[in-house]
Amino acid sequence: MCGGHFVRSLIPLAVSQAGQVMPIPVVKAGSSQQPCPACGTAITPEFAWCPKCGASLRVHPCAYCGQTISPGDKLCKFCGAPSNK
Repeated sequence: MCGGHFVRSLIPLAVSQAGQVMPIPVVKAGSSQQPCPACGTAITPEFAWCPKCGASLRVHPCAYCGQTISPGDKLCKFCGAPSNK
């Protein structure tokens, strides 16, 4: 009767940086998994790189100014240099 709109409204969605709409992975309570900041794939804290998109999941220093760059950042927030990781 409702054409599935109710069911679709229960699935959380996110918009990727490329503008694609994708489902947010459901992480079980008590699990140590979290979504990748770049693509949303469920990952564990031990991962250094996302197995799906290859994004760095560790903080690293900026090659130009030395400030800390967070995972998923494309540019340094302090000097604007591109993140090469």
